[in-house]
Amino acid sequence: MELTDTTKAPELMLTGLSGHTNISVVDASENPAITPGGIVDSEGRKITGILFPGFLSHNSVEKLINITQAETAPVEKQQQFDGVFGWGPNLWQLQALNNSHEARESVKQWDNYINSVLPSGVPESILSRLALVAKKSAVQRLVSENFTMPWITLRVMKNGGYLGTHAHLEFYQKGMPYADSTVLSNLLPGFELSCLLMLQNAQSGGRLKLYDAAYPATPDELAQAVQKEIEMPAGSLLVFDAAHVYHEVTPVVGSERITAGFWLSYSKDKAELFAWS
Repeated sequence: MELTDTTKAPELMLTGLSGHTNISVVDASENPAITPGGIVDSEGRKITGILFPGFLSHNSVEKLINITQAETAPVEKQQQFDGVFGWGPNLWQLQALNNSHEARESVKQWDNYINSVLPSGVPESILSRLALVAKKSAVQRLVSENFTMPWITLRVMKNGGYLGTHAHLEFYQKGMPYADSTVLSNLLPGFELSCLLMLQNAQSGGRLKLYDAAYPATPDELAQAVQKEIEMPAGSLLVFDAAHVYHEVTPVVGSERITAGFWLSYSKDKAELFAWS
């Protein structure tokens, strides 16, 4: 589980739009930090993201992949989009359960299952290592009125599956179901980092592509924006500003793309950092 720095992340030194300039993804060995103002490099300059090569061991990666193949997972897979499937309780479903006993049990079963599958200490290590980058004593689990939110979900993109171009702030502006969630009402507005663990790359495609454009951007600005595909070896973790920076996942060709993921958000008073999914 020790962090390695043998793989350097590709840097994005792009000319931005709407004042959003110098977008870059840096390697974790360059000592970046997660702050309430965003991700910054060692000199305090705002950057798009951090790549942690070798964040998970091969053993942990294989065990997470096996969840997507198992018939005994406590949460059935759900089709999220065409060719895209997810494992784990999601916020929309939990809202529908109205903070009920069923919601609490759903999260508890999923937590217990993840803890039983992964080697001892791995879930805690994932969050504690991010706490170090944020210079916090811990990354907290997000708690609703009556239950603790899940902190990780799995996603499988099958042949032909993809995610279109978007920035997460669009979801809030367009009134998507979780935009009005009371669960998220105490979080710092506009701050949402995506944490993406690569478990298995597709045979071809399935690449995360970042745009040198920040929300809100017009279709013409997006069409003209410089784009960069991020290479993520299996076991690596990418933390990036998914709220503001437009991104997509290119169509998968051949074998499945399998990832695990969650979000990081600060509290409104900027005192605590939360993980949720």
